[in-house]
Amino acid sequence: TGVDIPGKNLSAVILDKLPFPMMGEPVNDHLMNKPGGFFDFTIPETIMTLKQAFGRLNRTSSDYGIVSVMDGRLRTARYKNQLFNSFAFKIQATQSWDRVREYLVQVRGE
Repeated sequence: TGVDIPGKNLSAVILDKLPFPMMGEPVNDHLMNKPGGFFDFTIPETIMTLKQAFGRLNRTSSDYGIVSVMDGRLRTARYKNQLFNSFAFKIQATQSWDRVREYLVQVRGE
């Protein structure tokens, strides 16, 4: 939060888990515990936070990089497509370090 590292100085944002709203905050707890609260409140809040992570990485049209979410739920959860489809660009998910390396070589022109 609050970090601005422009250009080639930032090429990856790594999230150890999906950025769900914080439990224990009264407003969040109320909204999450309402019927349908997970899909009506929690998922939209998570999507907004993910978009902010992508925004940290891509400030200009020439910026590039990788957003890595290390949370295994992203692979199996029934809401994964809702997360992936919320972006205006295609999300390419992979578990292959070789594919990540190929991407970085391609965009850097090495």
